[in-house]
Amino acid sequence: MDVLSDILSLLGLEGSLYFSTEFNPPWGVLVPSHKNVVRFHFVVRGECWVRVGKSREPIQLDPGDFVLIPHGEEHALLDAPSREAHILDDVLARAGYTGTGCLVYGGKDSHHQTRMVCGHLSFDARARHPLLDTLPDHMVVRSGDVVSGSWFDLTLQFLEKEAQASQIGTAAIVKRLTEIIFIQVINAWLEHEQPKHGLLAALSDRRLGHSLKAIHRDPAQRWTIAALAKEAGMSRTTFAEQFKKLAGMPPLHYLTQWRLEKARRLLSESAQSVDMIADLVGYQSLAAFNRAFKKYTGEAPGSYRRVHSLVNA
Repeated sequence: MDVLSDILSLLGLEGSLYFSTEFNPPWGVLVPSHKNVVRFHFVVRGECWVRVGKSREPIQLDPGDFVLIPHGEEHALLDAPSREAHILDDVLARAGYTGTGCLVYGGKDSHHQTRMVCGHLSFDARARHPLLDTLPDHMVVRSGDVVSGSWFDLTLQFLEKEAQASQIGTAAIVKRLTEIIFIQVINAWLEHEQPKHGLLAALSDRRLGHSLKAIHRDPAQRWTIAALAKEAGMSRTTFAEQFKKLAGMPPLHYLTQWRLEKARRLLSESAQSVDMIADLVGYQSLAAFNRAFKKYTGEAPGSYRRVHSLVNA
């Protein structure tokens, strides 16, 4: 079981492309904040400075560099660190951008042009998972960090090519590519950063990773601290302490949250009965499931399904 892919699938990860760009100095673009989205920028040619938030120092990006902004925070894209940035909507209006093709903006210095591919991924606004809180405000993958010819390198090359295309199916291809890239960025970032806290740290830990895989492989199993510790090859006390230290919550708390997230998704996307869903996520008692789900979402399972079901919508 690929835990990361399992989590992202449940969160309703969906990719889309903003546009490819050609920016000629001087230029600066301010991208506003937005909830439940991940934004990204891939520098194809030239250089770009990105400042995440209002007070942080800008970061230089060179050709082949990729920045991911997991929480949709406001950020500025600049041709120079001190350049003034104009709000994205104003930039689109000034450039006469119609939503298709390449966004061309800036001055007349085409010799120092910056080309980028910019896009975003959205999450289900109702989804809750500690992975989202674990991610930093920005993640940079440098071209030198990526092996030439690797899957990540090839995916970025393919994304650039498709961003310039206008063939049938291009939008669907780009959508899937952005979802793949998100997973690959996290993996590439983990190889170089090695976080010490949060769910990604727990996933990266060889022993705790086994316990998380077990939970995701079979959430309906009647897991106990002892059983999960056995999966990790640790004593109960050490396992419980280490899991809480890295993941930021007790292991059974994570188990409960994961079960209820799966239930929430199943209620929205399947026609299975509430009783069957309760059993699938590990609740032998329907009453216990109803209580837990209402505490978690604020709605009873039946009410949640009536409001949010995508079946026969």
